Amino acid sequence: MFQHPPRGSARRPVFDTDALMRMSVSEGLLGEVKEVEEYPIRRLCFLPREGGPLALWAQPTPGRGYIVGAYHPVIEASCWAVACVLDQRTGEQVAQLREPMPAPKFAERLALTARFYNWAFLLPQTDDSAFGRALLGTHYPIERIYSESRSRGMPLPGISASLGIGIEITAATWPHLFRRLQIAFMGIETPITLRGRIARDECLNFSTQPSGKPGVKSGSDACVWAAALAAFGLAVVPRQESYARPIKNLSSGAEPRRKRCPDPDYDD
Repeated sequence: MFQHPPRGSARRPVFDTDALMRMSVSEGLLGEVKEVEEYPIRRLCFLPREGGPLALWAQPTPGRGYIVGAYHPVIEASCWAVACVLDQRTGEQVAQLREPMPAPKFAERLALTARFYNWAFLLPQTDDSAFGRALLGTHYPIERIYSESRSRGMPLPGISASLGIGIEITAATWPHLFRRLQIAFMGIETPITLRGRIARDECLNFSTQPSGKPGVKSGSDACVWAAALAAFGLAVVPRQESYARPIKNLSSGAEPRRKRCPDPDYDD
């Protein structure tokens, strides 16, 4: 369990700074995932674009599972919306979706990203009910994924009682999330490796406040929350290749496929 420091004590880092500094980070290849019509099928394609909302470090590997932790601020104007994508086998960050955007737009981009990464398991923060409802309104079968996971007895404490998906961040759940991220950064049990410079720097700046609650002195900590959700999912979600069968294209009956990145200089 995350340990609260005494009130009034000096600020100190929450995570292992040495471990974070050893991580090789970069800006990644920026772009976005698009659904491209190529009659008679639709394909998912990563399109490089300067200033794009998705930073990519590795293309999805066929037959491999992925976990996506997603955080959307309750007050949209106050913070970035962020999703952290982890390779379930290696624990490495392969992509990050980061942009200040309203709940419906973020939910749509998040659903496309999860589909692109082999129908990944989504672990969103859902105490923002508008974001949770927007996610349920996409074509991503997140409700069915959670229902099937519960039927298999998968332990996911903090599931939103009203929505049935994601985790509500409360005084009871956030210490578990941060403790799991602490353990992951130390390389214990299910280690993770961040590849994003922004995510690494936010984690370095994340420290205990004089009140005893962790946070950043200034700026955003959305990447920290997204990484904590992803790390928690990595620890508790059973590994599998895909968490949903692809939804068939309603117009053609064909299933959507991914398309390789068109950048000839990009090596995945």
